[in-house]
Amino acid sequence: MMRKPRITGTKGRPFTLVGETIDLLSQRKKLERVLAKNASEAVSEDLTLKSDTIDLRVADDLLQRATIWGKSRAHATSPTQTILADSIDVLMPGQRVREMHAVRLASAEGMPDTTKFHTTEKDRLMGDTIIAYFDSIPARDTVSKPRIRLLVAIGHASSLQLLAPQDTSLRKPAYNYVCGKRIVVTFDSAKVKNVKVDDSDPPCGGIYTEPKPDSARTPVPTPTPATPRPATPAKPE
Repeated sequence: MMRKPRITGTKGRPFTLVGETIDLLSQRKKLERVLAKNASEAVSEDLTLKSDTIDLRVADDLLQRATIWGKSRAHATSPTQTILADSIDVLMPGQRVREMHAVRLASAEGMPDTTKFHTTEKDRLMGDTIIAYFDSIPARDTVSKPRIRLLVAIGHASSLQLLAPQDTSLRKPAYNYVCGKRIVVTFDSAKVKNVKVDDSDPPCGGIYTEPKPDSARTPVPTPTPATPRPATPAKPE
């Protein structure tokens, strides 16, 4: 199919696929593969994929796997994470996202917990390869969205995490930066729970910084009142 065709999947969790051209490959009258080329985008309730080429594998009329790559790089966006790499391979048995493998110059970004500070910045994880693991959802559950459970960065890995400062009245984040050969980030209810660094060769390093108080908010010292002097008695006339 040519001239910006659009394919809509209606079984299970609906999805839409667009591209400049789309090839459909089937066997025994069963669709097995869908290949979208040039400015391709696949959108579902769980995930949005963008790149030059999107290769979808289908079984039993449901998506089972998606691979994306191209000069524009591969973009994958879930409800809580945005992942960028040269290529991304998504394992989604029964059209439910389970694993995502981002290869070469991979990065993952997610919103920090901003209940105690304000920021427009995001938590960031980088590495040669990033693997994302999502919670499994029962097949009968057609409402819940997959939640990120684990992020693993391998090779030249680094992590920048925004945390609540010790002085929460500043409403600014503290920064925790670490690097190492391998970094594992665990999540609880889609929020970062723990960041673990593999300190094997090469050695890891890190830095933690607290925000400085805003000089404009520094309280002005209250002047100390002068000690009153005793009144001088009037001279008699």
